Amino acid sequence: MVLVSSVREFFGELKRRKVLRVGILYATVAFAVLEGADIMVPSLGLPTSIMTVLSAFAILGLPVALALAWLYEVRVEPSTQAREAAVESSVAGLTDSSSEARADDSDLRTLARLFRNPAIGLPSLLVLLLVAAVVVVPNWLRLRREAARALLPRIEQLAGEGRYAAAYELAVSAEARLGSDSSLLRLLPLVSDRLSIATEPSGADVYVRLYVPEGEDASAREWLGVTPIRGLRVARGDYAVDIQIDGHAPMQRIASSALARIEGVSGSAPPIEFHLRLLPAEQVPDDMVYVPGGPYKLVAADAPLGAEAQLDDYLIDRFEVSNEQYKAFILAGGYTDRSYWTHSFIRDGDELSWDEAMAEFVDRTGLPGPRNWVSQEYPEATGRHPVTAVTWYEAAAFAEYTAKSLPTVFQWEKAARNGAFTHYEGVVMPWGYLGPGQTAGSRANFSGAGTAPVDAYPFGVSPFGAHAMAGNAREWTYNAMGDGRVVTGGSWEDPIYVFSSYGSAPGFTASPALGFRCVRNSPNAAGDQGAGLIAEEITPSYTPVDEATFRSYLTHYRYDRQPLAPEVIEVIETDDWTREKVRLTGLEGDSILVYLFTPKRGEEPFQTMIFVPGAGSFFTETVAENAEWLLGPNIKAGRALMAVVMKG
Repeated sequence: MVLVSSVREFFGELKRRKVLRVGILYATVAFAVLEGADIMVPSLGLPTSIMTVLSAFAILGLPVALALAWLYEVRVEPSTQAREAAVESSVAGLTDSSSEARADDSDLRTLARLFRNPAIGLPSLLVLLLVAAVVVVPNWLRLRREAARALLPRIEQLAGEGRYAAAYELAVSAEARLGSDSSLLRLLPLVSDRLSIATEPSGADVYVRLYVPEGEDASAREWLGVTPIRGLRVARGDYAVDIQIDGHAPMQRIASSALARIEGVSGSAPPIEFHLRLLPAEQVPDDMVYVPGGPYKLVAADAPLGAEAQLDDYLIDRFEVSNEQYKAFILAGGYTDRSYWTHSFIRDGDELSWDEAMAEFVDRTGLPGPRNWVSQEYPEATGRHPVTAVTWYEAAAFAEYTAKSLPTVFQWEKAARNGAFTHYEGVVMPWGYLGPGQTAGSRANFSGAGTAPVDAYPFGVSPFGAHAMAGNAREWTYNAMGDGRVVTGGSWEDPIYVFSSYGSAPGFTASPALGFRCVRNSPNAAGDQGAGLIAEEITPSYTPVDEATFRSYLTHYRYDRQPLAPEVIEVIETDDWTREKVRLTGLEGDSILVYLFTPKRGEEPFQTMIFVPGAGSFFTETVAENAEWLLGPNIKAGRALMAVVMKG
């Protein structure tokens, strides 16, 4: 009992000492500060050396704090000696029948007296602190580094999956512990970008929002800083960037390194840099964006080779012309004021009179307006959708009504992609590179069911801030091509790659997938801005060979005929067709998979189409899905379809 009492007394004395309490409090606060800094330093983008400095201060500050507490207790508090005497008296009064217990009790009292002596206790405490600094702290730091290194495989995995934001968050956490570790330095360029933004004038606020794929939580809009921003490290990804300063027109951009990484020889991305001149607000209407002039050469895949034009500065509509805007044109007498209709009406090579042309430009009730309107009213809840089903002549008249014009092909493409292209497989979209198998997701309206609001895709803006230049509605341009006018950009009913295609449609064409936007040229513009005739691809002309040559060609296509031995693997019934998945015997013992669609309407024998799928079947969908999407209407009309699954 004496031993137990002595132990309690010893630890009770320790608890009463200010030194112990100060040490515990100091250690608790220091730990909290270090852990808090471990979280805040990476998130604020501060140098990781701050953690080293804080750790050094924490270690060096502990002995100072303990020494001050010891001196205060020994030299300042006069009651300390009295308390010690009382403790010694108490300990001396205790008895125990065991000589071994009395010996232990004596040892404890001796130890207590020794530690109460500053000449012995303080050096002993410093020795303990030195041991902690040499053994405990390095071991703690080692464990932290090992935990950080354990994150590296996960970082690499996330990067391989394209989840760069999550990978970057882990990398920053690991960097705070590992510093310039070579393995981490190898991963950081894979999961991060460097962003620089300079504006004239400087001092503009910059806000960013990270694009996330569909199905994930949308990122919040964050204030990034004030220009100039130089070499700021951010998580790799595509950012919608808003730049604004009082008295000047705001700008929108997409910050992305995707195209640079594809085109870069080293595989690493150069910094993302913007050098922007902000125009006074009165020079740029809210619904338009500024595009600087200069020589411009068409780069789209279907563009005429070498086509180039000298452009002056111009403004282009931020959005496609909407139903609301077009209705205002109608109500303002747009179809009755001949001053807006400055072009001759040509159809099939013949010129139509005013009355003949106006008879074509009517809605479903015979009133002037787009073909898909009723009683000069657009479909319900589509006021902010692009106006469609209007001819080139109506689009040109609306542009005249707004003191604008239709964009030339050169103006349209520069605003849409600013000359960006890729040497590799994939498509360059307004916002940047889109690789094989990737979809536009929530960035553009392709392969959909109809138009969407003109401002529905904030992450699909062009290099100059124009929305929906890819998808939603194909757009009329000013230029003539053949007997029609150039249309481009792709629409809600098209696949993604149509964005970079140019086509020609007769001026009287009206389609629910065809709309337009306008431009306003500089008052000092010189030249026609590339408004001339666009060369049309010449359809090749072939001369048939003689019968003997034809039969010699056929020999190259001979193969051994053998039984196909069809094996039906799967049968799926729908309201419109029966789909069978069939395995056939191919050449040299190989097998062939085909999908056979037989219609439920029509009469046998069915006219049969053979379908070889496009690239989509190699990346995003099955051959059957690809066939149904493209040729479903043909099957419903009574034709059979055989879709071949290509080997590999």
